[in-house]
Amino acid sequence: MKTYDCAIQLPNWVGDTVMATPLLSALKTLHLNCILLGKPWAQSLLNGFSIDTMIYPQNKHARIQCWKQINAKYTLVLPNSLSSALIPWLAGKKVIGMKTNSRRVFLKHPVKKNDHKHEVEYYWQLAKKVAAVFDLSIPATPPSHLTLPLLEKEKIKAREIIDQHRLEDFIIICPFAAGLHKGQSKVWPHWNTLINEIKQHGKNVICCPAPNETILCKEQVLGCKILENISLSTFAALCKKSACIISNDTGPMHIAAAVNPDKTCGVFGVTNPKLTAPWGAHYITPTTNQWPSVNDVLDWVQQQSLV
Repeated sequence: MKTYDCAIQLPNWVGDTVMATPLLSALKTLHLNCILLGKPWAQSLLNGFSIDTMIYPQNKHARIQCWKQINAKYTLVLPNSLSSALIPWLAGKKVIGMKTNSRRVFLKHPVKKNDHKHEVEYYWQLAKKVAAVFDLSIPATPPSHLTLPLLEKEKIKAREIIDQHRLEDFIIICPFAAGLHKGQSKVWPHWNTLINEIKQHGKNVICCPAPNETILCKEQVLGCKILENISLSTFAALCKKSACIISNDTGPMHIAAAVNPDKTCGVFGVTNPKLTAPWGAHYITPTTNQWPSVNDVLDWVQQQSLV
């Protein structure tokens, strides 16, 4: 059985997983041998790190058995839920995690969460704890940009898509966002107007919806080219080649920020950018209304000399 220094349960959301990439980079720099457990999409998203990755089962009993089969000195849980700490503890693991949700008793090495910090800084706290457990150290603060390494095959796939659809000088939009924030939609309401304005300047606008967003995209997002069945890693490679990426506060925004920060812009209305802004990239917040206007976003696009 392969032995690991640390087994890491990844976050449940794409954006949170990307915001944890500085942690992954730091542990690789320390030459700690890790294995990642996460959602099925995590294998594609993080394949450039070349870290062993497995799908974390959905069933509680299966999860306990999964942890028992992993031979790791320590277990790091990135989610804050009670069960994320309880289940590996039941499997006899030494758990490192945030001291939240009454789960202190299940943590071998608890970390006090600093409130009102960006999610990247929150995950960096955990990275520092892991380093300390192994008598190692990392810088006090996280890097200024995210890191999401891309495999060469993903770069080739993106190039093929660009050539096939003749997408030179293209802009990517991410007009969807799962869930609600305090009962309010995280979706900027002016996407179609923005698309029309950009197209008038001769730019290609593309959207890469998730499989469960494709029908909605065809019905509601008008005038852009829709690329279906694009994996997260290929999407990242497309963002790397894009003239710019404009996004709601959602997972794809963080992917774009990790590969093309200078050309990524998040549009914020109901969520707090102090907590989830695209790390190292740009974002726009409202001035007078609940959401930024189309002109606010166009001003940023013009600053990039794109229209």
